[in-house]
Amino acid sequence: MPNKITAIIPTKNRHDELMQIIGSLIEQTQEVDQIVIVDQSDESSLEDIKKNLAKSRKKINLVYIHDKNISGLPQAKNIGVRKSSGRIIFFFDDDMILHKDYIENILEVYKKLPEAAGVGGVQSDKKSLVRAAIRRIFQRGPFCDERIYFALTKSKVTCPIKIGLLSGGLSSFRRDIFEKYLFDENLVGYALGEDADFCFRASKENIFFIYPLAKAVHKKSPLNRYSVKMMFESKICRNAYFYRKNVEKRLINRMAYLWLNSGLFLDSLFFTIRFWSLDAMKGLFSGYRKISNNFENVSFIKNGNFRFKK
Repeated sequence: MPNKITAIIPTKNRHDELMQIIGSLIEQTQEVDQIVIVDQSDESSLEDIKKNLAKSRKKINLVYIHDKNISGLPQAKNIGVRKSSGRIIFFFDDDMILHKDYIENILEVYKKLPEAAGVGGVQSDKKSLVRAAIRRIFQRGPFCDERIYFALTKSKVTCPIKIGLLSGGLSSFRRDIFEKYLFDENLVGYALGEDADFCFRASKENIFFIYPLAKAVHKKSPLNRYSVKMMFESKICRNAYFYRKNVEKRLINRMAYLWLNSGLFLDSLFFTIRFWSLDAMKGLFSGYRKISNNFENVSFIKNGNFRFKK
């Protein structure tokens, strides 16, 4: 009998965090039927995972793939989809901790809104309101990220809201969406922006919702994270890749792209003044150099010739 609900967790060298999110999954008021773990770690965690799952109230089907040669997050997600059997597929970052009613709340949206092809939750941890406001102002047109609204309003909305972009580490989709859309494996490693790329393409034919009552805490493990310089460099390269690949080069979109880059400059300036460090600015200009050289040596994009939208 096919599993109704699958949770996919890509992970790499975060053993303790992985055990914690598995623990939060088995404590859900509505447990999943299947957990697919795609592990790129140096060492296998299979035995510890089995011990953790033994605490579950129900028998959960475990699929564990341990392969250090997986190129990054998008390939790990695609492998997870192919190995899964759930009708609803959840994706979680390995350093998320779910509120106990997270799965139940998300499934309630699918039940009430049959048109929903994807549903995501919100992070209950605190956000920088200044940086969120900057992003709200400067992310326009095809770069608009409505998730910022929930940071600015402190998630006071309690009903499902239609949205264009779901967070990659806190999202779910109906299975049939993957018959046409998969994650872009040209993005490797940490793969900054893989969620925006996927949702932008898929949302042209599908409707997504975010549900503020479905909450999780993002612990933001320091392992496998970018430095400040690398983060700002990656933001420049991510936006350029997304723009060149997905966005029609109409005047209004060109202006939106320039406006977005103005916001990134302001963001880096804010960081520089607050922390008295030039790392953000250095990352910004390093990113511009790399996109001018067809994304060569960008840490999360494969080197090669890309087909970009004209």
